[in-house]
Amino acid sequence: MAVRIASHAPTQGKATELYVAVLPSGRRTKPLKCTLTATAAAKGAVLITVAGLTTAVIQKGQYLMFVGTDGEEYLCQVNATTVANATSLTVVALPEAIPTGAIAEFPTYIWDRKNADLDRAYKFSGVTTFNTGGAQDGIITGVDKKISLPGLYYFKNAGYKTIKWCSENQREFWIIREMTAPTDAYLSGDRIEGPAVCPGIKEGAPDEGFVNADIDIILLGKIVETDPIPTV
Repeated sequence: MAVRIASHAPTQGKATELYVAVLPSGRRTKPLKCTLTATAAAKGAVLITVAGLTTAVIQKGQYLMFVGTDGEEYLCQVNATTVANATSLTVVALPEAIPTGAIAEFPTYIWDRKNADLDRAYKFSGVTTFNTGGAQDGIITGVDKKISLPGLYYFKNAGYKTIKWCSENQREFWIIREMTAPTDAYLSGDRIEGPAVCPGIKEGAPDEGFVNADIDIILLGKIVETDPIPTV
């Protein structure tokens, strides 16, 4: 048999994107995506006027990162769940002023991850009888899915802070992992998303090295998996 030589390149993991959003209590509805544009808000303000919320609803506890036109980053935490088509956000008193034109994306991007391993563990229920010839028979009864997100600590990482807040307050969140497009014929790569919880976060602060913040994720219930989306 002739040796097969691959004409396709391996998929690179470095362009993987991760997003998170706080879920409403007792509900696992996929959050609607939106991009917010802020009007100037002073340090200590508890209200930010925004455009672009449309029909998306952002839950209390959600962290957002606004990025100014000069690239500067500004962190805020939503302090009251929004309503559809709202024109402002009620927030915890701002630690620093946010300038006009600063933009935030929702769900929130999770910064500075070094890996995003997805672990699928399939549950097997086995049995032997007088008629299986001494060999085990059985079926797959379920699957557990976990995501490991090791990475660096950054105090304005709104995605990391959102996950941490959810864990501290016994709340579920919606997690999205999207890989890079496999070729130019596609707009995006494989995507997995759904409700999740975080059973553990490890923050390390070595005397020689970077402060890290490693996140463990357990996916819950029926998860949505999408193949790469082709260009039109």
